[in-house]
Amino acid sequence: MKTIFSLLFVLLSYLVFGQNRYHIYETNVYQNVDTIVLNSTNERVTGVVYETHENGQLETEASFIDGQQDGITKIWYANGQLRGEGSFKSGKQDGSTKIWYKNGQLKTEKVFKEGKLVGQKCFDRLGNEMVCRS
Repeated sequence: MKTIFSLLFVLLSYLVFGQNRYHIYETNVYQNVDTIVLNSTNERVTGVVYETHENGQLETEASFIDGQQDGITKIWYANGQLRGEGSFKSGKQDGSTKIWYKNGQLKTEKVFKEGKLVGQKCFDRLGNEMVCRS
């Protein structure tokens, strides 16, 4: 049993800490193409790209595979509160994307399939559902 917990700990540590992390200033996006590369080597990024607010709080964190956004992307307000979260697959939005007001209430929830919007809900600052505006 102890061996199983040890193996699980190693696996989770790799998943959490094993990814390459790059600050946005270490990368470059090709013009008119959604591919992100490292400035130093011009290689396509596989890992997490992040940016921070001026106060040091995390602002954006996005996962990339072979230069394409793939996985969960999160955006935070400067106070550290989550502002938005969405999932991507091969550079296109795919799955649920949520945006929150500064007061913590859900603002929008959109569902994408291969980059196309297939459903959405919108809410006012009090959490009441309302008609979505374009």
